[in-house]
Amino acid sequence: MTTEVAEPTEPPNGVDRAGWRELAVVLLGPALGVFVAWVVLNSFVLPAVGYPKDAARVIAISQMLDQHGGKSAAYVIGNSVGVEGIDAAIVEEVAGGDWAVRNISCNGLGFVTIRAMLPKILRTDVGTIFLVVGPREIDVVHPPHPDRAYALAIGGFVGDASGQEFEALREWVDEGVLATMYASDRESKLHFRLAPLNIFNEKIRAYLRGGLRSMRADEWVAPYELAISISGRRLDRHLEETGRTVDEAIRSEDRSGARLLREIASLIHNSGTRLILVVPGLHPSLGERAAPLRQELAALCEELSEQYGAEVVDLTGHLQSEWWADAVHLNEDGRRGLSESLGRSLGGSRD
Repeated sequence: MTTEVAEPTEPPNGVDRAGWRELAVVLLGPALGVFVAWVVLNSFVLPAVGYPKDAARVIAISQMLDQHGGKSAAYVIGNSVGVEGIDAAIVEEVAGGDWAVRNISCNGLGFVTIRAMLPKILRTDVGTIFLVVGPREIDVVHPPHPDRAYALAIGGFVGDASGQEFEALREWVDEGVLATMYASDRESKLHFRLAPLNIFNEKIRAYLRGGLRSMRADEWVAPYELAISISGRRLDRHLEETGRTVDEAIRSEDRSGARLLREIASLIHNSGTRLILVVPGLHPSLGERAAPLRQELAALCEELSEQYGAEVVDLTGHLQSEWWADAVHLNEDGRRGLSESLGRSLGGSRD
């Protein structure tokens, strides 16, 4: 009897080529999908749609700083109070001379974000910095919103993670936030993969709220958004909400904001840049309620004046009720009044 020997069904080396092909499809398919998604996001979506407005503003500030600066430049830096309250054209007009004033304030721009941005700002050899300070900001320091943190990385405000600035910022934020601020370009842009949806949500909220105008990210003259002043019950509610945050700040024993403001003032002073602290205060209806904070801030400003030569434009209590759009922000009349005061300060003597 003859025994037939079956032909081998596997390659001599024992490798199942069909299995490898299936494995390659499983592994390479998702990787290729991620790569294509990254190319679409980086090459089409973000250039066409852009970033959410506050992140776009931070990135635009960095791009502006790459092109401008010098001793004739004066930058206004602050949060939404600076955005709404200062018109750079009016400041220039009143100051006279060859000043080039730019309002680079941004909504939600806290002291930590300003501290991260400051080295690049000072490298422009800027002549004067107007730093807008509110009474509640001397309380606890808050980390930047993730959008603004990633925007700092995209804008190139932070450098090498092994550098001196990295260690300086470590005192004010935890490792997670720090990692976000120093994220790679790829990681930062992936964070904004939902940018179209976020921008759409921003537009819907603005429409429902009403009374807001659209602001370009690179608007350096009058970047205000509030086009109306609220009144009646709506103003009463905002006054009460703001009053509660004032009460919390008064009760708090955390004054990390004051410590960080001292550090910021020291950096500006050591660079040879003129520092003018701008204190618009709050709506006059909150005057008595905010008095303890106002006194603390006044004492801190005096300290910074003596130690670092900071000048102070304190208009607390000098801006009439009709000049306020709400409990915190100035309207058109208030913006003119504050801007004229800054122009007189800029055009005056340091002495």
